[in-house]
Parts: sequence; C-alpha cells; structure tokens
Amino acid sequence: RRREISVRNIEIAVKTLPFDQGVDAVDQGFLKGTISRARWEEFVLFLWSTEARRISSGGRWLAGWQLLQNAPDQTRSIVRWKALEETYLHNSVVDYHNRFAAALRGRRLPEARAIVYEGLSFFPKAPLLLEDLETLTRAE
Repeated sequence: RRREISVRNIEIAVKTLPFDQGVDAVDQGFLKGTISRARWEEFVLFLWSTEARRISSGGRWLAGWQLLQNAPDQTRSIVRWKALEETYLHNSVVDYHNRFAAALRGRRLPEARAIVYEGLSFFPKAPLLLEDLETLTRAE
C-alpha cells in the first residue's frame, strides 16, 4: 500500500510539477526502487518530450534539439530517445533550409550565407544544408 502511494505521488509529480522537479521526482523514485526501469523510461520520455515541445513552440526547433542534447547520459540511453532527438534535428535542419531558401529567393545573399553557415555550425553533416551551401556558392 505504501509503495502504491509512492508511485501515485510520482505520477502526480510528473503531471503537475515543473520540468526539473518532475525529473528529480522520477529519478529519485527509480533510485529508491519505487518504480521500474521501464516506468522510469516512460516518465522520463514524457517529461523531456513535453519540455522540448514547450520550448520549441513557435518553430524554435533548435531550442528543443539543444535541450535534448543536454540530457544526462542515462536519459539519452533510452532506446526511444534517438527517435525523439532525430525529430528535433530534422525539424531544425528544415527550418534552417526554409529560412535560407527565403533569403536566397529574395536575393539577400549575405543573409542566406549567414543562415546556412549557422545551420552548418550545429549540423555540419546535414545533407540538406550542404546542398544549400552548394546552391549559395553557385548563386554568388
């Protein structure tokens, strides 16, 4: 009965506390053996994905990606974590590409150059941004 109450308190914390406090509650529940690894993963994914969604609202995908990049190693080792990260990475790259394309269409080459180089500073191997760089080189 006491364990059930502790689990319920963690569930409430996940739904009601600010992000960092919710993560702390879940981590403590796992360390104390109150919740299983599978339940910990479920709660952690929920908390981190909710926070990433909150801070990336309005198209701020890079902010969400950066949040996920700063998660602890144990959190990043969750099997479904990579897919979550990939979503934010992909959307960040597409956002840079779209901003680049708009600047290029407007013949604002210095702005287009700044956008593509900024994107490449975060995502140096992104094929879409590398293609944008080639396009920019041809346009200049």
